[in-house]
Amino acid sequence: FNIRPAEDVVAFRQTYGLDRPYFLFVGSRVQHNGYKNSQIFFDALSLIRSADFDVFCVGGENEIEAKVLMRVPAGVRCTRVELTDEELSLAYNGAIALVYPSLYEGFGMPVIEAMASGCPVITTHHGSLLEAAGDAACLISGTSVEEMHNALRQVREPDYRETLQHKGLEHVKQLRWETMADHVAKDVLAL
Repeated sequence: FNIRPAEDVVAFRQTYGLDRPYFLFVGSRVQHNGYKNSQIFFDALSLIRSADFDVFCVGGENEIEAKVLMRVPAGVRCTRVELTDEELSLAYNGAIALVYPSLYEGFGMPVIEAMASGCPVITTHHGSLLEAAGDAACLISGTSVEEMHNALRQVREPDYRETLQHKGLEHVKQLRWETMADHVAKDVLAL
């Protein structure tokens, strides 16, 4: 996952009919006890009266649930696809932001993948997501629809987007496998 050539991102967007800005949602939308918390995203979308963007869902359930589609504003296309890692990298590169409002994660790899791809991230400070995101994401509580609504608006502001992109690219440098391996090797040698 990295910054991709603009022409590759344009070709990807054309392949999937992404001719407008889009928010990216990766993974399951419905989970046991709702811990993925997708409902807050779609509830926040329902507060938007006029939208010039779409929602692109990658993976998760085989179909977008009717209760989710009912929350999407008129005119917003909500599409669900399966992608390879290569295509997912391109999807991150072209998105307004990754929306990842989970209330619990073992680590939150989509947050890291998005940041490495130059994609701003909206996520919560729950579980390991605070460590995964650091100060490089738009952090929300995950319990307030109004807060999510504000985050969706804020991440579209050019200066804020640029700040998140820069911080994200810097933050992921600290989360490389090689860095972890070096730390483990130093600890083992110290024994």
